[in-house]
Amino acid sequence: MLSYKQREIAYILNIVSLAGITAISLAAIAIQFLLNELPCPLCLLQRAGILAIGIGYLMNLMLGCKSRYIALSTFAAIFTMFFAIRQVLLHITPNSTGYGDIILGAHMYSWVVIVCSTIVLWNCLINLYLEDNYRKPRNNALLSIGRITMAIFILTISINIGLTFMECGFGQCSDNPVSYQYSL
Repeated sequence: MLSYKQREIAYILNIVSLAGITAISLAAIAIQFLLNELPCPLCLLQRAGILAIGIGYLMNLMLGCKSRYIALSTFAAIFTMFFAIRQVLLHITPNSTGYGDIILGAHMYSWVVIVCSTIVLWNCLINLYLEDNYRKPRNNALLSIGRITMAIFILTISINIGLTFMECGFGQCSDNPVSYQYSL
């Protein structure tokens, strides 16, 4: 049975995890607008994977922290890493310049491999700390921070769905997108 303090720490770890995933997703949206980087179909799969990772943390905050939700997040990170590795392998040829601009020394898909590897390790460490007999903490301030984090994450999901629709419409996304099909 987790003590009161351990429940708070577990809740804080999930808030930090969800806030990190939300920040990564918002950074991808910002790069899309600031650098006019329209995501390719593999990039969209990676974005969906990042959001799926966040769903595990969201479930922990909403339903109580359980190892199965951490496992969901871990599986999402592994599959997302596979999509990113596939894209890295597509652009690893000697004359390839890669897809998109370089951000902080690497392409976005290379960053996804690094981020997903880190998330798998992070989830393993969190899982070592948690027990399945978990209840939410009683600290109202902490619960409020958790609700705000969840709301921002859900807003991020909505933004990504809207942007994907604007780019792809009802059909298949183009391999090398250059413009939105629908604009505001």
